[in-house]
Amino acid sequence: MFQHILITLVAASCAGVAVGLASKDLPCPPQISSSKTLSGAECSAREEWFEGQLVDHLTWNNTRTWRQRYLISDSWFDKKQGPIFFYAGNEGSVMSYFKSCGLMWEQAADFGALLVFIEHRYYGESQPVGPQSITQDPTFLTVEQALADYANFIAHLKRSLGRPEAPLIAFGGSYGGMLAAWLRLKFPHLVQGAIAASSPLKSFISDFAFPAYDPSSFWKVVTQDASPEAGAAPKCRSNVQRTFEAIFALGQSQNGLDQLSEAFSTCAKLQEGQSKDLAYWIQGAWDAYAMGNYPFPSNYMGGTEEHPLPAWPMRAACSHLSGKLPDDADLLAAMRAAVSLIYNATLDAKCNDVGSLVGPAGPGLVWLYQWCTQGLAQELPYFPSRGDKHDMFWDQGPFDREGIDNQCIQMFNVTPRRDWIPIQYGASHLAASSNIILSNGLYDPWSSGGILEDLRSNNASQGRLNYLEASHKARGRQRGQEIQKLLVKGSTLDICFLVDCTSSMRGWIEMVKERVVSIMDDIRASFPDLQLRAAFVAYRDYEDKQNAQTFEFVDLNTSSSSFAEFVGSIKAVGGLQAAGR
Repeated sequence: MFQHILITLVAASCAGVAVGLASKDLPCPPQISSSKTLSGAECSAREEWFEGQLVDHLTWNNTRTWRQRYLISDSWFDKKQGPIFFYAGNEGSVMSYFKSCGLMWEQAADFGALLVFIEHRYYGESQPVGPQSITQDPTFLTVEQALADYANFIAHLKRSLGRPEAPLIAFGGSYGGMLAAWLRLKFPHLVQGAIAASSPLKSFISDFAFPAYDPSSFWKVVTQDASPEAGAAPKCRSNVQRTFEAIFALGQSQNGLDQLSEAFSTCAKLQEGQSKDLAYWIQGAWDAYAMGNYPFPSNYMGGTEEHPLPAWPMRAACSHLSGKLPDDADLLAAMRAAVSLIYNATLDAKCNDVGSLVGPAGPGLVWLYQWCTQGLAQELPYFPSRGDKHDMFWDQGPFDREGIDNQCIQMFNVTPRRDWIPIQYGASHLAASSNIILSNGLYDPWSSGGILEDLRSNNASQGRLNYLEASHKARGRQRGQEIQKLLVKGSTLDICFLVDCTSSMRGWIEMVKERVVSIMDDIRASFPDLQLRAAFVAYRDYEDKQNAQTFEFVDLNTSSSSFAEFVGSIKAVGGLQAAGR
């Protein structure tokens, strides 16, 4: 079986390096650090701090400032014309995004880009009003303040580079993808484009969100991931649903609760009413499996670096629930094995604290404040499941707006203003924006709140990409494991390079040619038993067909030199957009 990969190499004329204080050298992500930069040096990065960021951008009488953390790598940066790739940090330490946003790292060399990862206020070490800022004064934790942080930083960064017009592309995943899209929408003079992965822009439960978002649709996607259509065991969905039925039936008596406590090795014996705590704890594991349903081992959604979740964790969990499992004891034992992939990833847990939601299903205090103020989505325990034929969990009733409001008052003395973000940013209505690419993995339950329809009817320079076999932010992660997965299916790989070779590429063509040959050399070295074939198309403007050059597919095991010689002979000529015009 042949695997055909079409690679389009493009170049942009673009941007620049930041002046940082108290910098600290950092190792590049392990997948990247072993690769050489264009200069032949090792990849390097630095942790730096942006001094003088305003605590409050939106009032005039508060002049307090703070230090915001960012990470930067200029290993491939073309200071004269390279672009800036800017990661809009989201709800966590910037280090996790620095390590996992593969798309930025993969494209940096081709574009000569400066990489910048900035940390969101109130998260990680970026604390605007002192340590644990959320407990001191959460007032300044809003989307508006975060976007103002980023805009202010970008303006200062470009100025420090001496290139105020330097093109900048904002990247982000999940909430960070929403911020990237909104940066392009609100600050188009600073941000020339945005790539937003797994961004639930439609997930606001508001009368001003059109179309209205059904929060229960999140759990329908989780259930779909546990189906044979998504590669899971045929009986998994029904056995999961039967397990919840058994848990609630056993929860009606203390004897039954004792049986549940023993089956799941709970740290404290379950008491009356706590069978629901156990059920939510189990639901949290399936939530994490769906979001982290990557085709390679990963600790991004759970586990540790030494003990990551396995490849396709939803399928791995479902493998424990694939049998007939005729009685309650069988169901409970199978479910314990399934959730232990995340709750006992290290295989040394003595007991299970079922009041603790591990991984992304369990919101931290900072994110809860954002949920309680601006309605930024939090699925568990607030998005109700239905327990019907499309939902393997249990009927949790309607969305409890009043109950959530009361809880937010108790925790923070605030009530959610769920309408303001849809009014201000348009939720799914991005018709006034341009140069935004939205990607969604259809195995990702947050795709239920993503923009899946084609936006090009609204704006020709805007679009969306939907990936069937992809989970939360998967398209921003490293591709090596995916290539290996493809190669299992066949021993022959065809790669065709399409390269713009008009005069406008004169400043880039030598670098591009080097990269083409390097890519092929790397693949041959990584997969020595592979039958590798390559082709090259040097395309020109339509009016300049006489200069078109094409290299037909050849077997690189026998003709590698001829391919390299052809690529080396390519010149950037012709075209209506001559260089310098």
